[in-house]
Amino acid sequence: MMLGFLFGFVVVMWALIIFGGFILIKVVAPIELESGDIASSVLKAVIAISMVVIWIWILVTLKNTYTKRRLTKTN
Repeated sequence: MMLGFLFGFVVVMWALIIFGGFILIKVVAPIELESGDIASSVLKAVIAISMVVIWIWILVTLKNTYTKRRLTKTN
């Protein structure tokens, strides 16, 4: 059962990587602001960094859930 949760963690991690790449390429990359290239680049950078923070938060939450289950099962 624990291996299933670990396998699910790896699947979620890869799904986030692939889905995040899709979002960045298909949705964020075509964004162009009338303010200029620098403003467009700053907006794209903010979106990309916020996505990374959200992805890390999701993975840390899953890891904590896995380790909490693992520690309570052995005790």
